[in-house]
Amino acid sequence: MKERGKGFIAGMLVSAVLAGTIGTAAATIGSRTVKADYADIKITLNGSQITPKDATGATVEPFSVNGTTYLPVRAVANALGVDVDWNGDTSTVILSTEKSNENIDYIMKLGFYKKLSEGFEELESLLNGILNGSAAATINTVLKEGPYAGMTFASATQAKLSNTAELIDSHYDACFAILNTDDIILASDYTILNGKTASFFESLSTGSQTFTKNDVQQAYFDAMMYKMSADTMFWETYQSAFG
Repeated sequence: MKERGKGFIAGMLVSAVLAGTIGTAAATIGSRTVKADYADIKITLNGSQITPKDATGATVEPFSVNGTTYLPVRAVANALGVDVDWNGDTSTVILSTEKSNENIDYIMKLGFYKKLSEGFEELESLLNGILNGSAAATINTVLKEGPYAGMTFASATQAKLSNTAELIDSHYDACFAILNTDDIILASDYTILNGKTASFFESLSTGSQTFTKNDVQQAYFDAMMYKMSADTMFWETYQSAFG
């Protein structure tokens, strides 16, 4: 029903697309025959080309009428992160950023919980190494491979703990405005347990052990429980957002 470079007569264009925009100041109710020009019109967002599609995933090509270019609302709104809906009773396209902003909040919190869970899992593994004796056996061994090559196991562990803490802090800062009291407490628990684990390894590396096995066992138990809390928060938030 169309030819490129030429206009074509569209017999029944829905008023939702063209109402109030073709030649009149007032809204038009009904249908109108118009000449629509297709010229392989492209859409880009920040330099990236967008392929406009409808709700079913079918490609929808932009066109122009009397010098005005018409773009599919849903495709453009989705590209901009704006929610779009259609009210057939009032022939209204409904655009909203509220749900999009809410989804962004959910995604940010999911990332925060994931990093916390990974952080606690890392602490759990390191503390288990102290309990089973493997940490003491390799504490001053120089690593030959990986990102910490050339450092002793003790120094590499300290650096890794510091890097993880900084990463979690960055997520915490980014999410602070949407965190609740439990989130803030769990983040504080991580900071405390990270510092405690670092002190255990510092003590091992110097040979002046200042902690007891019970201290490590309690920290190990705490790491497991805190990880479970982070995982629970993650899945509860996921269900709220996408369940």
